[in-house]
Amino acid sequence: MMKKNKIKQSIFLSALLLLPVLVYLFLQAFGENSYDLPVRYAKDSLITQTDCGSVKVASLLLDDSAAQLQINGQLAGQINLMAYGVQQPEQQAALLLELKDALKKYPKVGYWLMTEEQGVTPEGIHTILGNATTLAQVFKCRFALEPQGDWTSTIVLMDSAGDLRGFFDSKKMEEMDRLKQEVSILYSQY
Repeated sequence: MMKKNKIKQSIFLSALLLLPVLVYLFLQAFGENSYDLPVRYAKDSLITQTDCGSVKVASLLLDDSAAQLQINGQLAGQINLMAYGVQQPEQQAALLLELKDALKKYPKVGYWLMTEEQGVTPEGIHTILGNATTLAQVFKCRFALEPQGDWTSTIVLMDSAGDLRGFFDSKKMEEMDRLKQEVSILYSQY
């Protein structure tokens, strides 16, 4: 009787120890470990805002020919991080440099400073130049941000297809950690 109990206990213990291994092997063979980040706004999707009228979101082509942007670099084919640097271009450029250093294992990430001033960006940071009104219009209308007017701490994440993936407050550490994680996830998808 005692021997029968020991055999049952041994079989039960073996099965109990083998179960996690089998689950692990099953997940390795058939599971997919990926995250699907939502698209905030698809490129060129049309929205209507009271201040802006109907605009194409995430498009940097403006309807007003007098208010054009000078884009110094290539946006296509990479993940792009954009910072609004009209009020504090040096601080925003330093922030982008910190992000570039933290994300250096992802070479196809573009870092963009939207500013009025030429020559304020260090090497590796591209500029989107325009006057303050035009840049504010891009942030408020084209990126569909709240019309608060102070975007000095906002980082915009745009994927390689041109879709807006998120807005991050650079003053909040948890938001910056989330930004780095989302860049990592997007990079693995492209």
